[in-house]
Parts: sequence; C-alpha cells; structure tokens
Amino acid sequence: VNKVDWFHYNEDYYILEGINQDDESIIVWVPVAKNEEVFSELKSEGLTEDEAISLLYQGIKDLSDDKRPKQLINIKFGMVEGNPAYEITYRDQKNRYSIFLVDFYNGDWYRVYNL
Repeated sequence: VNKVDWFHYNEDYYILEGINQDDESIIVWVPVAKNEEVFSELKSEGLTEDEAISLLYQGIKDLSDDKRPKQLINIKFGMVEGNPAYEITYRDQKNRYSIFLVDFYNGDWYRVYNL
C-alpha cells in the first residue's frame, strides 16, 4: 500500500492505492459500512489523473467557463452510486470551492458542486 485516503459521498470509503502481487498498480475501495463489498481495480483500467483533469478544463462541453478551474487543490479516487470515480477539488473562476466528480472508466458522467 502506497497511499490511503478517505472519501465521502452517499457512503464512506477508505481508498487504498498500491501494487499487487503482479507488480501492477491497483486501487481498492473499502466501504466503511460492514454490509458493503470491497471493490478493487487495476489503475490502468481507468482514466489517468491527467485525463480526468483534462475533462474538467476542456472535455465537458456544457460546463460553463465560470465553473472551470482557476486553481487545482486535490484529486483523489471515490465511489459514486457504486461507480469508481475521481473527485477533483478546485477553486473555480469565481473563486468558489468546487468539487468535480467524474466516472473513473470513461468520464461519461459528471457532477460539479460549487460552494
């Protein structure tokens, strides 16, 4: 295990990043709720961090310019409605604290929260 993080949306997860026995980068989503299943995936099966960030800057056509990043704060893995995701935290063009959620595999869906 190289990194441990925490994610909260509708459910809470511990996110572990590391290397498996085949020397491949892996992500493991461990739900805090005891009745949920642990989920793991090879990091290579999804978007890279750079690809997820690129979506935020220019890939989402109907995201208004004022909701695009002025300053990136953090990027981490999460789980949204049972789907592995990236959570990107940033300051938008209006200096609002913002959270962008994008599907880990293909970036087809997204959510943006501006505070």
